[in-house]
Amino acid sequence: MSIMTKTVILELEGDFESGFRVKSEIPRESFLIRANLPANPLLARQLEEHWQEKYRNLEASYRITLKRVSQVQPLEKRIESCRNSARELSDRFQDWLDEKSFQELEKQLRSRLGLDEEVRFAIRTDDRHLQKLPWQEWSLLRDLVRGEVALSPVESRSLLADFVPTRGDRVRILAIFGFDDAIDVTADRQQIEALPNAIATCLLHPSRQAVLEKIRRETWDIIIFSGHGQTEGEQGFLQINREERLLLDELWWSLRDAVKRGLQLAIFNSCDGLGLSRRLDDIQIPQAIVMRELVPDRVAQRFLIHFLEAFAGGRSLYESVREARQLLQEELEGEFPCASWLPIVCQHPAFEPPLWEELYDSSQPARDPPKEKILRGLGAGFMVAIAMVALHWSGVLQPLELQVYDRFLRMRPDEGPDSRLLVIEVTERDLQLSEQSDRKGSLSDAALERLLRELELAEPRAIALNIIRDFPVAPEFQRLRERLQSLDRFFAVCNTGVPGEEEKDIAPPPEVEKERLGFANVLPDDDGVVRRHLLSMDEFATSACPSRHGFSLRLALFYLQKEGIVPEWDKGNLKLGNVVFQRLRSPVGMYRKADTWGTQVLLNYRAYRSPGEFVEKVTLEEVLRGKIRREVLRDRLILIGTNHVHSRRFSTPYGEEITSTMLQAQSTSQVLSAVLEGRSLLRFVPWWGEFLWLLGWTILVAVLMEVLRSRLYRFGVAGVAIALTGMGSYWLLLGGYWLSWVLPVLAIALTILVKRLFIKKY
Repeated sequence: MSIMTKTVILELEGDFESGFRVKSEIPRESFLIRANLPANPLLARQLEEHWQEKYRNLEASYRITLKRVSQVQPLEKRIESCRNSARELSDRFQDWLDEKSFQELEKQLRSRLGLDEEVRFAIRTDDRHLQKLPWQEWSLLRDLVRGEVALSPVESRSLLADFVPTRGDRVRILAIFGFDDAIDVTADRQQIEALPNAIATCLLHPSRQAVLEKIRRETWDIIIFSGHGQTEGEQGFLQINREERLLLDELWWSLRDAVKRGLQLAIFNSCDGLGLSRRLDDIQIPQAIVMRELVPDRVAQRFLIHFLEAFAGGRSLYESVREARQLLQEELEGEFPCASWLPIVCQHPAFEPPLWEELYDSSQPARDPPKEKILRGLGAGFMVAIAMVALHWSGVLQPLELQVYDRFLRMRPDEGPDSRLLVIEVTERDLQLSEQSDRKGSLSDAALERLLRELELAEPRAIALNIIRDFPVAPEFQRLRERLQSLDRFFAVCNTGVPGEEEKDIAPPPEVEKERLGFANVLPDDDGVVRRHLLSMDEFATSACPSRHGFSLRLALFYLQKEGIVPEWDKGNLKLGNVVFQRLRSPVGMYRKADTWGTQVLLNYRAYRSPGEFVEKVTLEEVLRGKIRREVLRDRLILIGTNHVHSRRFSTPYGEEITSTMLQAQSTSQVLSAVLEGRSLLRFVPWWGEFLWLLGWTILVAVLMEVLRSRLYRFGVAGVAIALTGMGSYWLLLGGYWLSWVLPVLAIALTILVKRLFIKKY
């Protein structure tokens, strides 16, 4: 056996009337201990009453044909009665095992077993009551994280124990789906057909002769029976179609031949399986999984799905059974009491249970996937891609796509500061300066006059006042008025009231000529985050702000003019040198409903530490008091703005707010960096490129979903595809193009859903 498993044998001889002699041994450890369990006929009667009267009284959609009896008691009462009966039975069973004569045996076992090692308890008994007891409720087994129970006969032959079966290139599975009136075996079939590295042959409502010939003439590793059954006396049988049924006696020779050719596991996912188990030793099936009692349809479905998923995923057979039972308890015990008690392994003592990967020879070349599966995958991928495009174009995904876009922006590496710009901030402390005693706003005439005098001496490239001054200079500050009128490197802001927008109309300083004005309008998205840069717009005759250029663009154009670069306009697109600022035209990219009037581009924030820290900042006081060396200011683009409690702030994709001045600095830096440094502008991948990207991934994933049988592999492929699409979006963003990551992720998820719900039905 490939996984180290410790086997504990519990052999019980006797009956409930006189008591049991117990012998426990751990092979390979020379451990042997004997004990006794006292007579307990009351436990046997309670066990019988529980299964026959309480459990069968539930009348679920059992995979067995029973004679129905009209019920007077409501279903909820019957469920509660069965649950109480199960609790009482479990308690009485544990009390019996707590008898002093048995406790020394349990104590010795606990000293030999690690709580986290895989332990298999083989209950060797021919007593049918002992076989129906819920051994998994034993406190010792509850404490063992990886312990599981199996039933084994007291005496067994091992004629085939040394036989080594020939392994194929896949696990060979025969699934027989019998009469399924009022039950659903579709889920069973879907799980079986989707198993990794397996070839499943499914027989639906076959004839008796077809079943017997299929078992006898071909080689199988696993045989699964699903469907209705009945119990007559002590023997169960499978109802294979509406007219015919198969008794185990009739299957005896065929199953015996199947074992000789290598049958390793039989799963009877139907009827009262203990009637079958009493003949399994005679047939010498190495391992079988049966149901202790009548099994409700949903319980049978979920058990098979959970078991096969775990077993094919690499778990041992016993761990897979335990995991499936635990999931039954979590999912269905509320509706079907004792659901987790039903599955039981019947283990032939001469065999060791194999791992899934030991059932086939992985060195043999794999078979090519059928063309039908590839075609189904192509069709499903195309349909999913079309559906996602329709959803994308409807605008429903825009909020989610914007959030993902922000996340990717934050993931970009720092680019370093922009040394061309410097910001002078008027802080809360600066409002209290002596020069600010006669201020009307954040900056008084006296403070502005002195600031401009200091800056002129430093000879900056440009001076930009990002503080609203919609009032004239006071008469006593004639020199300030003259500076504002004649200083060609001085720029000021105003605001254009756009019809339909919330921005108000705000006039510029009367002393500043039109060519040195720029509007300060900002375009936040619906969530308040600024992601777009408004370069220009048409002039409005009724507006008090006479500029068609944004404040940041006006500053950048003046800066670039000194470099010999002049703007060229073509249908709203701006060309500066070799760089073209292509205006956004809605719908585009993630903007399906945005109003893209004027010349708008995506704002490519320059992140250095944070979007509000990418340029050097000083305070008004530091400049007025001569604390800043003039060399620091020389040839730089100086922006003057506020940073106090009343300053206007804007949300950024980086999850933090920045002042209006820092936003203007970001916008100005974007233009200068693109033209002078070749820094990438942000653009959207064309719609056809986005569609081909989406279509390629959905088709690839859909085809692999069809070809791969393992759910683990399929989810692995989906995870890798999601990661690769994310990496692709990120790398393109670093190059200046945004390609939605939301669309392929949702498309991959939808492909998995389509695969699970629809494709297997065709």
